[in-house]
Amino acid sequence: FLFFFFLLLLLLFFFFLFFFLFFFASLLSQEAETCIKILTNSTLVVKRIVDKTTNQPRVPVTAELIVKEVLRQRKLEIDPRSVLLKAPIKTYGTHRVPLSFAPPHEDVKPLTLSVVKRFHKG
Repeated sequence: FLFFFFLLLLLLFFFFLFFFLFFFASLLSQEAETCIKILTNSTLVVKRIVDKTTNQPRVPVTAELIVKEVLRQRKLEIDPRSVLLKAPIKTYGTHRVPLSFAPPHEDVKPLTLSVVKRFHKG
């Protein structure tokens, strides 16, 4: 009798464990979808100081800077590996930066990034 009681307790434990894992996984996926919508449905603006000789940004925009600006402007923390920037952005204007939150980079979403001039005082 005691064996069946422990077996029943073990089955109940695994049932509730599976239920909670499934429930929290669905909450996390909903949160990730909301973050993706916030990032892809708006333009992230980055200001760069103008180099007087080239009239281009003095310092290029890197994936690390994009991650910092997303945290500062959107209050979202993203992994730098999710920003699929092939090379730093060295020009002003609107750029489409690919983002991927899935490990094999299959589901790529575009982030609209606007690099604007910030004039250095002095």
